[in-house]
Amino acid sequence: MNLLNWGRRVVVIILITLIVVVFGLYFIMVGKLPVELMRPEIRKVYHYWGEVTPGTTEVRTIITIYNPNPVPIPLKAIEFDIHERHQDGLWNSEGARQPISKG
Repeated sequence: MNLLNWGRRVVVIILITLIVVVFGLYFIMVGKLPVELMRPEIRKVYHYWGEVTPGTTEVRTIITIYNPNPVPIPLKAIEFDIHERHQDGLWNSEGARQPISKG
C-alpha cells in the first residue's frame, strides 16, 4: 500500500509540473506576441463660451474619447484651428492647450 501512495504522489507531482510548465510557456509566448491596437475614437465634442473681452473670446471645449485598448492613451496637448468668415474676408486663428485635464 505504501508503494501505491508513492506512485500517486509521483503522478500528481508530474502533472502539476507539466501544468506549471505549459502555463509558463503560454504566458511567455503571449507576452512576446505583437498586440494589435485598435484606433481610439472621438465620441463627443462640446463647445461653450468662456470669458469674452474686447480683444479675446474664450471657447471652452470638452472632448470625450473612447479607447478600446487595454493601455492608456497619453495626451500631451490638443491643437486646434478656428476658421470664421467675415464680410471683409477669412479670419483664422490657431492654438494649443497644455496641460490637458482629465474629467
